[in-house]
Amino acid sequence: MAVVFSAIIAGTFIASALSKLRSRSAWSGFVKSIDALELPVLRLASIATGVVASGVVGFELAIAVFVIIPRTSVYGLSLALILLTAFCAVILFAIRNKRTAECRCFGVTGQPLGPVHIARNLLIMSIAACGLFVSGLPIGQLTPMEITVVVLVSLVGVGVIASFDELFGLFSRERR
Repeated sequence: MAVVFSAIIAGTFIASALSKLRSRSAWSGFVKSIDALELPVLRLASIATGVVASGVVGFELAIAVFVIIPRTSVYGLSLALILLTAFCAVILFAIRNKRTAECRCFGVTGQPLGPVHIARNLLIMSIAACGLFVSGLPIGQLTPMEITVVVLVSLVGVGVIASFDELFGLFSRERR
């Protein structure tokens, strides 16, 4: 089970980072979304938004690498929880201060940050926490069939997480 949780977390953070890096317009949209938050800490410290954006993507890729390596997966899962907690705090700030920043977590939706993004982050956090919980259990060598199952389950998990905004919208719309 730990392998599945780690694979979902790694895949999620890889998908998130690559969606921001896939084109200049995707990167620009991500940087603009951070700027639209008007975070006081960035203004106070005179930190350029591009530097913060680069740090977020670097952090996401580092988490993916740490989670994939068995000896460091606990650190990767812990870092994922820390980063996702920070994301939730920023989203709460945006909601509370009526900021209209777009969600560019996976680079495409452009939906304003809101409760659905906190819910998605809590889902990812629960997967990381489960991974931490079972990480001490012995797993032994995986057979090719088990590896196939891990990959398939992980792809479905990452797909659900990456499409969370769209799925939420699909199921929350009134029936006509």
